[in-house]
Amino acid sequence: MSEQTKGEKPLRLFIAISIPEVVKGEIELARNELRSLLQESRITWTKPEQFHLTLRFLGEVEAERISALSEAMREVGNGFARLKLVAKGIGCFPNMRRPRVIWVGVGDEAGQLVQLQQRIQEATEPFTSEEAEKRFHGHVTLGRVKEIGRKESKMLAELAERMEARMFGEWHGDEVEILKSELTPEGARHSCIERIPLRG
Repeated sequence: MSEQTKGEKPLRLFIAISIPEVVKGEIELARNELRSLLQESRITWTKPEQFHLTLRFLGEVEAERISALSEAMREVGNGFARLKLVAKGIGCFPNMRRPRVIWVGVGDEAGQLVQLQQRIQEATEPFTSEEAEKRFHGHVTLGRVKEIGRKESKMLAELAERMEARMFGEWHGDEVEILKSELTPEGARHSCIERIPLRG
């Protein structure tokens, strides 16, 4: 344990792939369409600077364990080539009838994204007490629904159906990031503490 990390507060961390600015811009347009349509609902909309593809939320990790976490992530990165990713379509968790999270889907034709997420989940197991995802679905969160009426829920479902084939952009993901999330009165603020290249 270094003198620098000894006694530091735990960091709230997650692992993610960043979204290029041009793709963020297209996603923001869709978010704004939804926001203007769903004005009567209580929804916390995601800021464009917070658009990212989360692969694993870790929660609080002790500062002195960051270097070991980085090393575990580098081992994962050595086993994967860069991913050809596409952002496409809009959906909701758990479903359109009871929307709690509104999202834009992210995936890859080769199916490597799901495998990368599984390896990251396994590699980070010693560093987190957060429950592992049983079924990963790549996505960028647009908003979190606090309250929505039947009428607006129906409008959301109709718009999502119209946007099912809408493309927001393609890009190559050649690294994953370990991100720190700081909770502030203005909302969460994210900053990258390490970039892990995909070298496979």
